Amino acid sequence: MSDPTRTAILDAAEAAFKLEPFSHVSIASVADAAHVSVGAIYHHVGDKAGLRGAVNERIMEHLVEGYLRPTLQTDDTPTERLVNTTRAYVRFTEEHHEEFVLLSSFQHDARESTHAQKYSRATTKYVSSMLSQAIEIVQAGQQTGEIRSGDPGGIVVLVWSALYGMCTLVQRYPGPVGAAAGRSELSQMAVGLVRQALSPDLADSYA
Repeated sequence: MSDPTRTAILDAAEAAFKLEPFSHVSIASVADAAHVSVGAIYHHVGDKAGLRGAVNERIMEHLVEGYLRPTLQTDDTPTERLVNTTRAYVRFTEEHHEEFVLLSSFQHDARESTHAQKYSRATTKYVSSMLSQAIEIVQAGQQTGEIRSGDPGGIVVLVWSALYGMCTLVQRYPGPVGAAAGRSELSQMAVGLVRQALSPDLADSYA
């Protein structure tokens, strides 16, 4: 059962970080918005970096458990499971645009890089577990010849990086990317990218 005080704190903090850079958000302002004491924030999540990490962890949990993991735990073929995970990831970026931007800024914005080092252990576990599951699926596809040969971990990282980069480009530069893509939707482009990256026809190119 979730703690209502912690939930109120994270709701207020997430709203604040969506509006302002990390450096502009204060513990006091979050406490006021959550109708709790400053001490309550320190008790539940620690300092401001801990607060930012807790927000990131909650968003990551939503992405992984609400969108990604269910698509990996099906009886579909390895390729289709990875393709469906791709569609789920894109759907998350479109349905929860602000949360995706927040994840992106926390991980890659130079202004927050020092605070990103304070990832919670739970967030790291989410990432590690998703990578492990994806690697196992790629290995299963390689055994049947459905997925190209090569280091399965390298394939997963390549696909994930390309997918993340594509979604980030669309979010940050929708005009130029949309013009270049013509009528293609992000989901179509992402699925095409993943299918091409997994295709056995590319085995010689990536050996």
